[in-house]
Amino acid sequence: MPLSALLGEPAELITAELPSAVKRIIILANGELVEPGTQVDPQAPRIYSTPPHQVAIECILNRALGTPGATIAVMAEDEEVTYRQAIDPVSNKDYTDMVGICEQMFRDAVPMALERLMELASGITIQNISQGKQTTITRIPSARAIEYIANRVAGTSTSVLGAIAESQDEAEKDELETEYFDLSGDPKSETSKLRSDNAAGLPAYMTEANLKLATFLPTAIKNMTVLSRGATTTIEIDNESTVIQHDPELRANVFLVNRFMGAPTNYVQVLPLAEQAVQKARIEKLLADNTDIIARYGGIDALLAAYRPAE
Repeated sequence: MPLSALLGEPAELITAELPSAVKRIIILANGELVEPGTQVDPQAPRIYSTPPHQVAIECILNRALGTPGATIAVMAEDEEVTYRQAIDPVSNKDYTDMVGICEQMFRDAVPMALERLMELASGITIQNISQGKQTTITRIPSARAIEYIANRVAGTSTSVLGAIAESQDEAEKDELETEYFDLSGDPKSETSKLRSDNAAGLPAYMTEANLKLATFLPTAIKNMTVLSRGATTTIEIDNESTVIQHDPELRANVFLVNRFMGAPTNYVQVLPLAEQAVQKARIEKLLADNTDIIARYGGIDALLAAYRPAE
């Protein structure tokens, strides 16, 4: 079906529903508290009747920040923000303003989405009343939320081994001192390096979001290690508690292995190549150091044949 099939009346139907659809995504991402508006202490755990929706959270962050690993176009601070021009050639209607409105709604929802994402990564509390009994469930951390945070901060396929190799390469570069030290010679913190992204033209809301997730990443990884060993869920029914011990979570263990060793395909393919490079270097050195012997036998093949054991 050609893309032009969406133009005309279908485009008008989609556009008419678009702002409401964005609002519903934001509402689903935020979840619903047991008693909305009664949260006095911002540090106290939020108790939900309807939990935040992970897919809705990812939709907001992907729309506002780009998908994990995406290349973000930057602009000068004084450059005017312009939105994609969207004019329907069939109805001749201009939807450019609608694009701008929806994108701004997603950007405004980023702080909320980050908070809900980190709550899911830590384990949320849900409460409901059924048949006159109040049930409170403290959920285990969400492996999907932790994985998403790691992907946003470190990339989708970055491993510890890869990071070590990269850091070793960086250590050999002359630019290392100017990259990691300020004029006073004091080491810059991870925070200052992340904030320096803003100097490259990233909008402030992107820099703040990246910084917040990077700061939370160690906590997220700790929660993932708990899941890998087997976390616990606490259920309270009318003040009587029951603790459920979960089995080790496969997704968490696979995450830890992949984050250390890298993706299986990368590991299997790179290792033989590295071994081949080492062997080639050894052979080249052997040839360079023994040219007279090789010449005496009339070539490397004749030399190897002379020393090959008889069958």
